Amino acid sequence: MSGVLVIAAHPDDAELAVGGTIARLTEGGVPVDVAFATVSEHAAERRHLRVEAAVRAAEILGHRLHWLREGSFDQVEDIPEYELVGLVDGLVERTRPRVVLSHWDGDSHGDHVRLARAVVASSRRWPGTTLCQFGANEHRTPRFAEFAPNLFVPMAGQFERKLKALEAYCYEGQGFSPLDLEWVRLHAASCGARAGVPFAEALRLTADAASYAGARPRVGLELLLIRACAAWRAQRREAAVDDLAPAVGIAADTGVLSPFLTVPRADLEAIAPPGSWSREFLDGPALAGRDTVFPEPLQADQLSQAELRVLRELQAGVPLAHIGRRLYLSESTVKTHVRRIYRKLGVSDRAHALDRARELSLLDD
Repeated sequence: MSGVLVIAAHPDDAELAVGGTIARLTEGGVPVDVAFATVSEHAAERRHLRVEAAVRAAEILGHRLHWLREGSFDQVEDIPEYELVGLVDGLVERTRPRVVLSHWDGDSHGDHVRLARAVVASSRRWPGTTLCQFGANEHRTPRFAEFAPNLFVPMAGQFERKLKALEAYCYEGQGFSPLDLEWVRLHAASCGARAGVPFAEALRLTADAASYAGARPRVGLELLLIRACAAWRAQRREAAVDDLAPAVGIAADTGVLSPFLTVPRADLEAIAPPGSWSREFLDGPALAGRDTVFPEPLQADQLSQAELRVLRELQAGVPLAHIGRRLYLSESTVKTHVRRIYRKLGVSDRAHALDRARELSLLDD
């Protein structure tokens, strides 16, 4: 089992709800599969436009694209419920994800609710997989404000990739409501404010982590650690400590350590102060110095002076060989600095590196 599976009713649902999360995961080397239940274009002459938009969005975000029944459905309501559950069963069996993301079953959109119910029904067959739900994408619906997330995924450079993926759906003659990209930005900023970051996406963990601790310690650990970090970023320190303590206990008893590498170590260290049992466990030889999947929050002084000089030269948009000549460095040395800059900033290209650097005021002289 590896990777994340996103199951959405219509093309653009996944990108609207978790486009930044998808981009962040793929940048970190985590495989992501996105499956749409329908094409959702009633006019035959426009179906290919929405399919092409979904393909383009997948190229931007880096995920693998799937269609239930090869995109033969126009609406989820066209699919009998028993068949829909079977299609989800088959999809999960083929992709074998560790985490599934799908619609909230309290959504106001009928297609979203039908698919959410099918995913929940299917989940009985994959008890070792974590299920998360995302809220309604349409803020004008009456139940939008009722969604209660308990996990926020920060976005840095990934937010601009999310917007580019959504722009793929803004084609002429689209047979669905135009996307409000300004609202997307405002909603991401609102979620970010709750998590203490510029932009974030909201999810709801649907399972109780403690219930997994006995039979499935790895899954229980993953949920406890995610909840601990989410609580810490929401400034709920006591809740964070309450989740981290049993996670450390389970890990100490079972020897299962890999879930500790899937969350930011800086968050765990902030929750567990020096001298505590949890901190002693984190600083033990089994975990100390090991890299996590996601980049740690960056402080300005984490970039060396040489890396800062190269970062500032990247603004000119010139080839790396030219930067090397300006700084009296070999091209290979410049490439090494650039790789380290990207890793520390948590990005994968020059444009996103510069965006992230501006957020951190690293380019201000």
